[in-house]
Amino acid sequence: MPTLYLDRDTGADVAAAAADGTRAGKQATLRLIAKTEQAEGYQLFGYLPGRDYGTPDDKQILLVTHTDGPSISQENGAIGILSIVKYFSHIPKAERPRTLMIFYDCRHFMPARSGRLRTKIMLPATPMSTAR
Repeated sequence: MPTLYLDRDTGADVAAAAADGTRAGKQATLRLIAKTEQAEGYQLFGYLPGRDYGTPDDKQILLVTHTDGPSISQENGAIGILSIVKYFSHIPKAERPRTLMIFYDCRHFMPARSGRLRTKIMLPATPMSTAR
């Protein structure tokens, strides 16, 4: 979905015009002239194994964020999750009581918006695999 961003000065001008008492009841339209293009999104699943990974006793903590927004206006959850994984990766596997499952969702948590989508699954001690 195209988005219109205004720089600080232009945004201040628009906000001031909207707050101007002499313009009460008037309307304005902002128009974005842009091109769209087809793109292929990627989902990422990954695991940092806990001591019981791969067994029926494995317990997992899901860390999830979306990755479809520009970091100028959206949260930076992916960076936070990587920091968490980095921290826990320094703890020996045998001492990690839970497996961390990481999910980066490129659809802003909207599964029905699949379109063209690739899923990358990163499993411990195996090369990254790609599945459609």
